[in-house]
Order: sequence, then C-alpha cells, then structure tokens
Amino acid sequence: MTVPGGRLTVTPNLVVQELNLLSTVGAVYWEGSVSVRGEIAGSPVTGIGYTEIYPPRPT
Repeated sequence: MTVPGGRLTVTPNLVVQELNLLSTVGAVYWEGSVSVRGEIAGSPVTGIGYTEIYPPRPT
C-alpha cells in the first residue's frame, strides 16, 4: 500500500483466517495478524499488526 512518504507490503501471517458469517450477519470477511515491511522516507521499516478486510455490501 502507498502511505505518506513511502510504500508498505502487508502480508498475512496465517492465510486461512477468513470468517464465513453468511448465515448470521450475511457476510464473509478476513481478519488476522499481519507482518509489515516497506520503506518510509527512504528508510526500511518493519512491523506487526492486525487487519480486517470486510467487503462492502452489494447495492
């Protein structure tokens, strides 16, 4: 992803973190731990995080 001053790559630590909640809330989404690598202002950066990817509902 592009961020102010640089770019980051976000990589899931475990790919199979999808939650299928179609029967309860009507959606399937992904959430889980991630590793981050990239460059900000010309310096390498690394990190860890937690990400949720929730697709928009169809209109």
